[in-house]
Amino acid sequence: MRNFAIGWLSRQLYRGSNTRKVRAVLEALELACGEYGKEFGFELKALSVEHLLPQKWKVTDYPLTADTTEGRATRARLLHSIGSLTLVTGNLMLR
Repeated sequence: MRNFAIGWLSRQLYRGSNTRKVRAVLEALELACGEYGKEFGFELKALSVEHLLPQKWKVTDYPLTADTTEGRATRARLLHSIGSLTLVTGNLMLR
């Protein structure tokens, strides 16, 4: 169970051909909540998968607590993990 938990929290899921699988997992999690769409009426197909951690991150914009090689590597590993992915109604990209 511990290996699953570690993999679930830190595996880079949103890479290459895995994007459809990640979307399916996020949609299943939304549907499992049982309240999906009742308040706002969104269709799952209209939502897009977005990163919560900025993909074009710069340490000057978003400082790390410990700006070390290890800290940067951890952030890079978590960028595409399940904890940084969500379904949203629009594109979060800053223009």
